[in-house]
Amino acid sequence: MMIYRVGNASAMLCAGLALFIGYRKAYCVDMVLGTLCLYFSFQLKEVPANEESSKQRIGQQIWECIKESILFLIKNGRATRLMFWNASIGAVATLYLFFLQVRSDILLNTMIPSEQRATLVSVSSFCFSIIMIVLSPLAGWIFSLL
Repeated sequence: MMIYRVGNASAMLCAGLALFIGYRKAYCVDMVLGTLCLYFSFQLKEVPANEESSKQRIGQQIWECIKESILFLIKNGRATRLMFWNASIGAVATLYLFFLQVRSDILLNTMIPSEQRATLVSVSSFCFSIIMIVLSPLAGWIFSLL
């Protein structure tokens, strides 16, 4: 909970700073920080699990990982079918959700006068957040019972 509060407070301060310095400078700061993060992430090294893997080049290690994954999928047909079924259901559900969301946003935008649109779209987003705050723990509780 403490990490959440610190992160939330930091985000609020950064949003205020971004408003203060302007969006162009804020984007520049974001690009610099993103580039620094990318630089440091490329400096990370994988800790070898044993001596044999430390002697292999990274390309060989990646190829071995791919071969092991393919062999697992071939030998475990049930797990493979479950993975593809899960991915298919998730993809269809996501695409359907995007379609419904775009359609409802278009309909909502035609119903709201332009001078009130920003405020009412914010209210719509707030309503979604409130509903998700209630439904997420409820769904978690229901699925924990299964």
